[in-house]
Amino acid sequence: MKHRTIINIFTGLALAAAVAVIALISIILTGKSHLYNAADRIVQGNNCDGGKTNEAVIFNREPYVYKKGLINILILGIDGEGNLYDNHSPGDMGQSDAVYVVSIDTQSKATHVGIPRDTMTTIEMSDKDGNTVAVNTGQVTLQYGYGQDIQQCTSLMAKSVSGILYNIHIDRVVVLSVNSIAIINDAVGGVTVTIENDFTDESGEVLDEAFVKGNTIHLTGEQARLFVQERDCNVAESAMDRLLRQEQYMQALEPLLYKKVRKNPFLIMKIIKELKSNDMLYTDMTNAEIVYVFFQIAESDFNMDSIITIPGKVKKGIRYEEYYTDNESLKKLIMQIFYLPVD
Repeated sequence: MKHRTIINIFTGLALAAAVAVIALISIILTGKSHLYNAADRIVQGNNCDGGKTNEAVIFNREPYVYKKGLINILILGIDGEGNLYDNHSPGDMGQSDAVYVVSIDTQSKATHVGIPRDTMTTIEMSDKDGNTVAVNTGQVTLQYGYGQDIQQCTSLMAKSVSGILYNIHIDRVVVLSVNSIAIINDAVGGVTVTIENDFTDESGEVLDEAFVKGNTIHLTGEQARLFVQERDCNVAESAMDRLLRQEQYMQALEPLLYKKVRKNPFLIMKIIKELKSNDMLYTDMTNAEIVYVFFQIAESDFNMDSIITIPGKVKKGIRYEEYYTDNESLKKLIMQIFYLPVD
């Protein structure tokens, strides 16, 4: 009887595990099928010459065509008081201090393209009714703040980022409040990083006694948020230094998260639920799509070479720093990531 009970317990556990695996596979396949529906894209995109994506373009005297099967996800980290859904107004919706496009190539690995927050581009400003009232040149971080609501904010940012990256399509968008970092960080048990450069907050104060150049520390809770968010605006190129910290953090976080999710495939769903319940996450992706994208990224041998910051130079503007792209180098990068030579 005792042996039969043990066998029954193990059989039940095995069946439960099998059901969980089948459910996960079903979720992933559902997410994949939804993402390949081009009609649902937030930005349809064009080729780099402004034509249709299926039309070839000439680069260095050779024909190239836009890759098929790419999934481009816009990731935005919003720096602002309160949560993502507070009663903000156009011009006061917060700023997008982290701007990334994760491009998933099913024939290759995922690539993370970082767009510095101070990248100069065309900014559309709208009124409380969502009507465009002005078009100016400014830092891309500002574009998010000029929507009527979070949906319009993300739409404007997607349009702007697509333009910066030579008209690539944008399938979906994920918006995270900077306050979400602590939750994600602690869900994996903390993240270990080495402090590459000393940095302070806007008042010039040291943020944490452990944040000293050369120190290797295990970030927990609020420390993680400070590490990826804070900078001293009075220090030249502090925004670029912060971008490097964000990329360093992502490289350390992703394998830990993948390891945790492999042990508990539904952890990602738990994190999503907690972020949404605290108004720290907005996305037009379904949970199935998020799970599919997560596993595609995690299984693509993610490393620092997968994170590419668009080329350019920082210049001092009248009030704030301005990042001007090196258009020749940027176009070459776009052709490498998003195009293939025509056989």
